[in-house]
Amino acid sequence: MAKSNTLSTRLAAIGRGLIRSFRDFPVEAFICLAAFTLTILSNEEVIKPGFPLAYFFPLVVLSFCLHRQAGRGKAWKICYYVSALFWVPLCLVGTNLSEAGITAMYLISFILLFAADGRQDNEHYASTINHVLAKGASAVLVAAILSMAILAIIASVDSLFVQKHLAERWYIYPQLGIWMIVAPMLCCTFVAEPQGQWKDLRAHTIIVDFVLSPALLIYAVILYAYMLRILFQWQLPDGGVAYMVGGFVSVALICRLQQELITYRHFSWFYRAFPYIALGPLVLLWIGIARRVGDYGLTEMRIYLIAVSLLLTLFTLMLLWPRTRSFFLMGLITGSMAALLTFIPGISAYDLGNYSQRGREEADNPVEVTEPGSVTLEPTYYQLEGPVSLEGYTLLIPETTYHYYEDSSVAIFYEDDSRKKELLRCEIASRLESASEEIMVYKNDDYLAVFEAITDYHSPDGYPSFTTGRHTLYTRQPQQ
Repeated sequence: MAKSNTLSTRLAAIGRGLIRSFRDFPVEAFICLAAFTLTILSNEEVIKPGFPLAYFFPLVVLSFCLHRQAGRGKAWKICYYVSALFWVPLCLVGTNLSEAGITAMYLISFILLFAADGRQDNEHYASTINHVLAKGASAVLVAAILSMAILAIIASVDSLFVQKHLAERWYIYPQLGIWMIVAPMLCCTFVAEPQGQWKDLRAHTIIVDFVLSPALLIYAVILYAYMLRILFQWQLPDGGVAYMVGGFVSVALICRLQQELITYRHFSWFYRAFPYIALGPLVLLWIGIARRVGDYGLTEMRIYLIAVSLLLTLFTLMLLWPRTRSFFLMGLITGSMAALLTFIPGISAYDLGNYSQRGREEADNPVEVTEPGSVTLEPTYYQLEGPVSLEGYTLLIPETTYHYYEDSSVAIFYEDDSRKKELLRCEIASRLESASEEIMVYKNDDYLAVFEAITDYHSPDGYPSFTTGRHTLYTRQPQQ
């Protein structure tokens, strides 16, 4: 009986804590409830527009950060309550961010979380990062356990008592409620708790000082060995080396920050010398980028890569002087750069990539009329490893929407909101190699099409799954 009372007491305490989180974080709760309600209504086709789900996490984070500032004055408090409606214009106007842009937006969200209390010393900043990540992971773990428990209950009831089985919504909607309401509110409650003492935690010390630091040292030796190979063979590094060096420098900077929380630092000599050790790999990084951009031009992803490389180079140099060795400042610079390249029209990474590729196409691939109804083009706009010849093909449909189904058929639609006006459906089964899995080229005797994937859609109730995105279609048939 005592165990039962203890269990019921704990469950009641958890319930009271969750209710208290709704009272303590009213705007965050409102956003979560609005997102959950509008998602269900949209899925049930009661309303046409749905909540901009890609912005769900950033909107909650923004309100939470404003909540932490609300005690500093009336203006902050007003901003906090107004943030409850930031999603409305996004819902009405619509959103048009690429996957890279969404990634940058989530990076900005985490930077806001880490910098919400405004303290700039490196030790406190490192402790804040660890606190936010640990408390967030704890909230996610609790939500995951609750999610599995409810799923098991529904599945058991479905299997034992429902003869025709429950519809998918009985499984999906409770999960949506957990991950769109319970999990975010738990995160707000846990993260708002006072910070614990991270200094000299055994697991933290082992990970930073005995696992990652030796691995970084070995990786540095490998990179310098690769540099010697380049010198002896006189061969420029491949473009892919930029990602290797970028990862090396990024992890080293993270470990350098975490060193602030360790008393016995066995690799402090490595991090003191890191600005000089990183010079060689950074040279490799920029040579690889220069080669890639010189061969194929700028694209959205390459502009983000250049921006990250600039930041890594700057942050490495900032480590040289105590006055500039501020990881809080590095976080703010990173967030500002991400916002600049993601949200500012005309100078965003997407727009700059388009300008570059269109300029290369006009300069390097002029239209040559060889016979009536025939042109020669080499489109490099779609980030392919090399140009694709369009000799003998004519442009049939400029860039618009398509659906690529699992049976290798392509359905091409007019560019409208309903996407119900099917313009053409054709079998284009011969795939050519491309630089990115998101970029596909299909070619047969009748058509040549270049596709840029945007989202994968797995439709319910047995309908075929498909990928949707943008395409340009060419044909050998003369235009009418």
